[in-house]
Amino acid sequence: MSIRSDLGSPEQGEPTQEANDSANRALDGMLGAAIACARIGEQDIAISLLVGCDQLVRRHQVDQHMLDDLVRIRRDLGIATTRVVRFSLTPAEARLLPMLATHMSFAEIGESFSVSRNTIKTHAVSIYRKLDVSSRTHAVARATQLSLIGRSATACGELAG
Repeated sequence: MSIRSDLGSPEQGEPTQEANDSANRALDGMLGAAIACARIGEQDIAISLLVGCDQLVRRHQVDQHMLDDLVRIRRDLGIATTRVVRFSLTPAEARLLPMLATHMSFAEIGESFSVSRNTIKTHAVSIYRKLDVSSRTHAVARATQLSLIGRSATACGELAG
């Protein structure tokens, strides 16, 4: 039996607790390696490791303290979240992401950006896929968790409703 089948995989449904525990251990090691690489001047390798950390966070349930460490290490290394996590968001998706925290409809958001509702929906679905979520609410929660949008953006969304 392969290691992958023992731990579960996204194709098989939700990862097992054992897989999530392994993800936490991997994340811990990768964060340590990112710090070491940054200290010896290998910023590109540190960034690559942090991108890998982001992928683990999207695919597995990791402990909150690990997420806090990830944000703290980015800050301490001077590697902005936007440089590491938003690497896969298009400029249009990055503009839309904070708007998802509001209670505006896709049509209203589209009107404010002078694009169609369908364009906004297409970008939103792409954001959901990249954040590995299936709803607007979960996208906002994940984006907040990853510090892609601030807590003030989610508070504005709560006040708007």
